[in-house]
Amino acid sequence: MLGFIALGAFLGHYLDSRWHTEVASPICILIFVLLSIAYVAKKLSKP
Repeated sequence: MLGFIALGAFLGHYLDSRWHTEVASPICILIFVLLSIAYVAKKLSKP
């Protein structure tokens, strides 16, 4: 879960610096947080 969030933060920071904007980082972090929650929920639901 932490890996997903760290990847989102890194990708967002990279896109912010590349596109000279400040909105890519929060959007990427939010998307990757939701992906990590879905991944953990899927892992926990398996018997």
